[in-house]
Amino acid sequence: MTPEIIETMERAIRERTPGVLCTVVAKNGSTPCRIGSKMWVEKNGTTIGTVGGGALERETISKARKLLSDGRPNEMMEYRLEAEPSDTEGLICGGSTAIFMETIGRRRDLVIFGAGHVGQAVGTIASLCGYSVIFWDDRDGITAPSGCSRFVDLPLEEAIETLPMEPGVSVVICTWAHGKDGNVVKLLDGRDPSYIGMLSSKKKAATLWETLGKEGVSKEHLERIHTPIGLEIGAGSPQEIAVAIMAEIISNDSGKNSSGCPSAI
Repeated sequence: MTPEIIETMERAIRERTPGVLCTVVAKNGSTPCRIGSKMWVEKNGTTIGTVGGGALERETISKARKLLSDGRPNEMMEYRLEAEPSDTEGLICGGSTAIFMETIGRRRDLVIFGAGHVGQAVGTIASLCGYSVIFWDDRDGITAPSGCSRFVDLPLEEAIETLPMEPGVSVVICTWAHGKDGNVVKLLDGRDPSYIGMLSSKKKAATLWETLGKEGVSKEHLERIHTPIGLEIGAGSPQEIAVAIMAEIISNDSGKNSSGCPSAI
C-alpha cells in the first residue's frame, strides 16, 4: 500500500469523509493486475492507485461509488474478462479477478427521536457498539441521557434541519405519542438515512400509514420504514427491546439480511 493511500485513509477516518479501499484478492488466468494491488476511490470518482486499468478499473470505480452512495460497508466483486482470439497467434486470453471493496471512514451515527425508557436503552447499547448517538426530545424536564454525543430539544421542524440524515445514519423513532411519531415520519420523507425504524404495533402502524398516505407522504418512504422495529426475539422489557432494535440496525449496517419484522404495508 502506498503512503498516499495510507495518508488518505487516515484523513478519511479522522474527518469522517468515507472512501473505498479496493484490493485485488484473487485472480485466475490472464488479467491486468496482481494480487494485493490497491486503489482508493472517493465519492466523486477520484482515485489513487490502480487495480489494473481498463474496463476492470472502470467497473471497480462504479461499484465503489455505489457502495458509498448506499452507505454499505463492503462488497466482493468478481470481474470476468471475455476470452477473445488473439489477432496474431490465435491464442485465447481471458481470466477473472476478485476485488474486495471496503468503505473506510464510514459514519456510524444513530439518531433517536424520544428519550424515554426504550430510547435511552437503545442509546446505551448503541454507544457500547461504537455508534455516535444523537437524541431529540423537546419535552420539559428531559435532559441528555448519559453516553449521548448530542442532545437536541428544538421544536421538531427546526431540529430535523440540524440532524444528520445521509447514508450511514440510522434513525429510531420512539417518541411518547403515536401522533408525534407520525410527524417525525412525515418530516423524514425525502431524506436518505440508511435505516429508519419505528416502535409500534402492526395495527397502529397500518392506521398511521393510511393517515400519512392521505397527507401526501410517499408510499416508497413508508415502505422502507422498519415497523414493528427490531428482530423478533420475544423482547419484553425496554432493555430487551433495545437489543432487538440494535441487532436489526447492526444487521442492516453490515449489509446482512435479517428476519426482521415486516413492514405494516
